[in-house]
Amino acid sequence: MGKNEKYLQKSNIERKYPPPVKFNICFLLLGVFLLVSSVFALKSNAEPTIVEIGTKEQLIKFQQDIQNKVISSDTDAKLTADIDLSGAVWTPIHVSAVTSMDMLYTGTFDGNGHTISGLKNIASINIGEHNIWGFILFLGEGGVLKNLTISGNISEKETNQIGTFAYTNYGTIENCISNCNINAAAVYIGGIAANNSGIYARIKNCINNGNISADIPIGQKKTLPMAV
Repeated sequence: MGKNEKYLQKSNIERKYPPPVKFNICFLLLGVFLLVSSVFALKSNAEPTIVEIGTKEQLIKFQQDIQNKVISSDTDAKLTADIDLSGAVWTPIHVSAVTSMDMLYTGTFDGNGHTISGLKNIASINIGEHNIWGFILFLGEGGVLKNLTISGNISEKETNQIGTFAYTNYGTIENCISNCNINAAAVYIGGIAANNSGIYARIKNCINNGNISADIPIGQKKTLPMAV
């Protein structure tokens, strides 16, 4: 076989079976980048996490996790059963912070038609000269508390500003019923909220069936301003 014949034969083989393409590390990195990007995109488009709460212990843990910043203050929650808080001390849902504007809860707390009962022992939060309390301390703009009934009997002489569902509402409280009787040495008491403040604050379709009374020490205000 001549030299030219060998060359033609080799060329024909190469055309039939082309040599393997050298793998480029850049293509590998690009593939990894696209994969990671798509995973993050799916995550960002996923439904937000909702904490489901069906027991007293789970409810207290949710409050503690918000307070201690274990979970974000905009974490949503939904009750899956009625909850009896008898024997428990309820500290408001809030973020542990120095200023009130850093204490806001801005998630959606959905009672889902359930009742939190047995509310009696409360732990108020001290801000300056005031001891304040609410199931949620400060419901921030964008925050929602809905579809919840709270019942109990609160007699509190150390808390001077108190609201059943929220101390101050900057967000939305809707479809809530209070069957909670409150007697406090307070200048601000609300069957729904002690304060409803801000242009976005809304209280809708809520009912207070509880008895509200205040034993106001001599020298303090005799009115209950802004309580709802």
